[in-house]
Amino acid sequence: MYTIDNKIDLFQKMVYEKKKEEKEKEINKIKNDYENKLQEIDEEYRNLKKDTLDKTRKESEKEKKQMVSKAKVKVQKRILEEKGKILNKFDEYLHENIKKYLDTPEYNNFVKEELKNVLNEISKEDSIEITLRKKDENLLNFSKYNVKFSEDIIGGFYVIRNNNIKYDFTIDSKISENAEYIGYLVKEIFGSREGENVGE
Repeated sequence: MYTIDNKIDLFQKMVYEKKKEEKEKEINKIKNDYENKLQEIDEEYRNLKKDTLDKTRKESEKEKKQMVSKAKVKVQKRILEEKGKILNKFDEYLHENIKKYLDTPEYNNFVKEELKNVLNEISKEDSIEITLRKKDENLLNFSKYNVKFSEDIIGGFYVIRNNNIKYDFTIDSKISENAEYIGYLVKEIFGSREGENVGE
């Protein structure tokens, strides 16, 4: 049979156990909340770290591309400058030596042979007009032809047949033909060098 004291002890014990259980629940809740918070913080840190690395990587790639692009522009500019120098030197060489060539037997033979070839292709029914330098009027007998003299021609000649067909054997046209060929060679040379520079 329970006494008053026993009942009091039992009641106190029940109250204690209940309080203890409540405290443990609170502690467990706080502990769980703390662990969840730590997990959230850790996840946020990982995401921030990943985003920062991705951003840094993208910025580095962008800077790298910009540097490569600038380097290519510099190389292209240098190539164009070198091409221009070579073509200018070639042009200077031609014009320096052209006057010497115009006073040679080789030039006289060139005009004579090319004129003969053109005139052989022309029939009596064709109307023609021959334009050349005054200095070259004695290279052939032009008495049968309509001849014009022009100071605009460096050398050589051209023939207009029936007002619509032109045979151009002027030195100017030969220079243009050679300049185009030299330009092509220069382009090929620098094209191969450009491929080597891109890999460097």
